[in-house]
Amino acid sequence: MVDPAGKLRVLAIAAEPPEVRPGEPVAASALVVIHPRFGLPSDLDGELGGRLVGTPTPRGLSVQWRACRLTDAASPPVPCGLVDGRLTTDEQLLEALPGPATRLVAPGRDDLPYTLVLTLIAADAALPGGAAACHEQAVQRGGVSPDPDHCVIAVKRVKVAATDRPNHNPTLAGYYLGTAEPLRELGLGPADYPLLTADLDDRQRPQLILAAERAADAVEAEPDPQHRELERPETLGISFFTTAGTLEAGRGSFLDLGCTQEPAQCPQLLRASVGWQPPAARAAVEAPDGVVFFFAVLRDDRGGTSFRSGHALAR
Repeated sequence: MVDPAGKLRVLAIAAEPPEVRPGEPVAASALVVIHPRFGLPSDLDGELGGRLVGTPTPRGLSVQWRACRLTDAASPPVPCGLVDGRLTTDEQLLEALPGPATRLVAPGRDDLPYTLVLTLIAADAALPGGAAACHEQAVQRGGVSPDPDHCVIAVKRVKVAATDRPNHNPTLAGYYLGTAEPLRELGLGPADYPLLTADLDDRQRPQLILAAERAADAVEAEPDPQHRELERPETLGISFFTTAGTLEAGRGSFLDLGCTQEPAQCPQLLRASVGWQPPAARAAVEAPDGVVFFFAVLRDDRGGTSFRSGHALAR
């Protein structure tokens, strides 16, 4: 859950593409959110007829993007230039674009493949000096944020290799909420949830279905780590986040648990879903404007990432 107390969060960073050849461009974007109680107000593109509500867009968001290359001593990836200097090299400060986003060109090298690390420093208005100040203080603290609630440091790996079949990001084709099929798509019209009274306990709160649908071509073939001459389907996973209510689980799967064949022979499902209960007693804190926001982050097992968001109104 996105913390109602106002903790800044980086839910995902996506690189497009997630695997590149030397000299090819890379575009990165991040899903940075805060609880709507502390976010920028909006009428949700006119959906509320001029009434303003809080949104997950942080107030005064500032970011720094840096890129570097991991040395052989670095495992797992570390943020660029913020810890032991022997772990990263070739650091560069990147242009910060709205979104937040950035872009760069993968440096050419002879020692392929190598790992390019994108480092994001995101700060909101509560941190004096923003992302630049956070970076300076984190350097002095050995890579630790001076205020983890209002400045977050996140990393994203990008594989640079000479390959004719690079990995691609899996695509989310739909994001849905409802009580039964057909579910209503979040982000395409006013999805809604039941407005509950504060005296309901967990057993009385209804459970809705929160579902994400992958694109038909989201599952690619990848080398089998046990038999490098063979291939197997990628395994997709998805994470769900919300600003209010109770999720049955934070992660979902596309695996068909009813399939009796070997896992690699079982086609993955098009949808993954979890249960979600609307807020009742905590609605005044979690959804004071009667709006709940939802986020889905889809990942493959080779660094591919995509994300979507949506909202629903209390009825």
